[in-house]
Amino acid sequence: MESILVKNLRTSPLNPRKHMNDESIVELANSIKENGLINPLLVRPVENKDGYFEIICGERRYHALKSLQEEYAECVILHMDDIRAREIMLTENIQREDVDPLDEAESIFELITNYNHSVADLVTKLGKSEFYIRIRLKLVDLCDSLKEEYKN
Repeated sequence: MESILVKNLRTSPLNPRKHMNDESIVELANSIKENGLINPLLVRPVENKDGYFEIICGERRYHALKSLQEEYAECVILHMDDIRAREIMLTENIQREDVDPLDEAESIFELITNYNHSVADLVTKLGKSEFYIRIRLKLVDLCDSLKEEYKN
């Protein structure tokens, strides 16, 4: 792992993710601001450009870091060809499974009820909007039969 200047990172034309939601980048930036960068970026050296690196995994984190005007990003550097880079990028995006909204709602509810967090605390800590937190909390109030139906 190495700290690399954000200005020396380059997005990859091989990335299968072509569209990014600006709001989600802002939320991610808020989370990074509050909690730091939890997962480093995966990069490879750019051929014929010493000190420059192509992002293999973590382009959203890169955009969030740029929006925060961070100078450095923690990165894992691997040497790989285009084929391996494309395989890793696709695998990372395909294998990602977002947390189930009901599971997320229960965790948010637990933080509020058992650990004395407020909605405002969670907005800051999770980097999500108040609306997002409150909508998730409404899921906790669903009757058990609706929760079961949702899971199936």
